[in-house]
Amino acid sequence: MKETTMKNKRNLIGLLIIAVLIISIVFISGCRKQEPLNPTETGFLHVEGKKVVDQEGNEVFLRGFNVHAGPLIFASYKDLSERHDIETIDAFNDQNYKYYMIEDDIKDMKAMGANVIRAHSYFSFWTLETEPYEYDDGFIKTMDDFIDMAYRNGIYVIIVLTDAGESATGMKRNIKHYGGDILWSDEDFRQRVISVWGYLAKHYADNPGVAGYDIINEPGPPTKEDFHSFYSEVISEIRKVDKNHTIILDHGYYNPDVEVRWGGEYQDSNIMLQVHKYADASRRGYYDPSQYESREKLEEELKLLLSYDEVNKRPIFVGEFSALWNSGDKGLQWTRDVINLMNQHGIHWTYFPYKNVGGRNKRGLYVAKDWWLRGTTKQQRENLEITKQLRERLLTSNYNTYPKLRQLLEDGFRNKGHSEIRQTQ
Repeated sequence: MKETTMKNKRNLIGLLIIAVLIISIVFISGCRKQEPLNPTETGFLHVEGKKVVDQEGNEVFLRGFNVHAGPLIFASYKDLSERHDIETIDAFNDQNYKYYMIEDDIKDMKAMGANVIRAHSYFSFWTLETEPYEYDDGFIKTMDDFIDMAYRNGIYVIIVLTDAGESATGMKRNIKHYGGDILWSDEDFRQRVISVWGYLAKHYADNPGVAGYDIINEPGPPTKEDFHSFYSEVISEIRKVDKNHTIILDHGYYNPDVEVRWGGEYQDSNIMLQVHKYADASRRGYYDPSQYESREKLEEELKLLLSYDEVNKRPIFVGEFSALWNSGDKGLQWTRDVINLMNQHGIHWTYFPYKNVGGRNKRGLYVAKDWWLRGTTKQQRENLEITKQLRERLLTSNYNTYPKLRQLLEDGFRNKGHSEIRQTQ
């Protein structure tokens, strides 16, 4: 009897020791700094024929959001070097970016079923380049933190270079900053844009959280030859230092010569082709969803895109698409049909945007309740005197949202690429 009691005590002590060890391991794991997902779990994405695959060869359908920071969230050394040192400017940018997109936002996207972010306007050429061929490493550190946060939560990031060659009316930041759309006419500027891709590719060459490099947002090349030459030089510059990442080539815009397209053929096999598609209501010169005819008409347009020789050889990516909120049910129907058709044809896509900081045109899943800098003076902004209270207005919790659109997008993300999503009630 006594031996049995002693045996039970020893067993109890053993169980207690095991329990303490388990609790200790869990506690230590919880306290350990969070690291990006192990590359062996997800790995680098790359193109094989018309598919995007992971390192195990499994097909991946990229579905997600654009994250659009807007024109007033970042500060540039070029604008403010006479007033502030680079460290002060970097600290300002770091705080604003980290209020604008927090980890709860990434988790929200993941919970909906998204797996990628197209970081539109995050990698601003105007902010990144401090002097010709010199770059702001502090700003890149802020971008590194963003990519790590996304990847840690199972979301890839597509790096998009903006403020270097856009040609859209009302979006000519390179024209505003540099005095003209000079990417296609100024050889030194062109080489600076090419060089920045060498810098970015070298920095991110071993980072599996980056899904790809989106070379330039909505370019407006004057000729097919100019376009092909520029893209060829960028591809060459990237491949000198980075063989891992997919390169994404955006379509030429605002040129009546439809043959410009993506500039022609390229020898590199790890390339995706991109287009953008919008249905805007109440804006002159844009397609009005209230006049939306049918899914069949939309599918005809899509099939024309898919018939191009270039698209027959490579994956296609709709990098931006959306309708304004005030387009109502027709806008939702257009969005639903676009997503259905993209999924049906295995097209990759990112909705534009996750959140809209401006609050003027109601586009995106979340829209700011009012202009985020309302009540501040130009002098305050130039002095980087944006208070914590104003920064907190960047948090998504202060934004309006569109529940019907959310349900529609969530259905689209969770679709595997080939069947219909249900009608939004």
